[in-house]
Amino acid sequence: MTATAAEDLRDYLVTANVVNTAVAFVGALPSTPDIALATLVYGGDAPVRAMGDRNVVERVEYVQILVRGARDGYAAAATVMEAVYSALAGKINVTVGSHVYDQIVPTSAPLQLLSDNNGRPVFSLNVETWRRGL
Repeated sequence: MTATAAEDLRDYLVTANVVNTAVAFVGALPSTPDIALATLVYGGDAPVRAMGDRNVVERVEYVQILVRGARDGYAAAATVMEAVYSALAGKINVTVGSHVYDQIVPTSAPLQLLSDNNGRPVFSLNVETWRRGL
């Protein structure tokens, strides 16, 4: 099975030294550790097909990136989210593993969603990814 855009973006952020593997998750933001990042696919568009045949030339997926800080750790979590934004915004022709992303485009600015029941701030960034082929 091929990796999703969420898995690829997690791997890209780890490789770019934005976060380390121990705090980077796919699919959900677990209750521990306090400081964590998660990537989740939340939708996408129908595959883009080549004219004249049915071959998929682009796969479009939307990914939400969540960053949670320590209790009362707003400034540190905001700094991590800004690093995530800088690492992803406007990237073109990026290779992650065996996939080439023609573009990674933020669909929003980073924003604080909430603080959880433990007083830990949670920030969100949404991006649209265009990956070549399947």
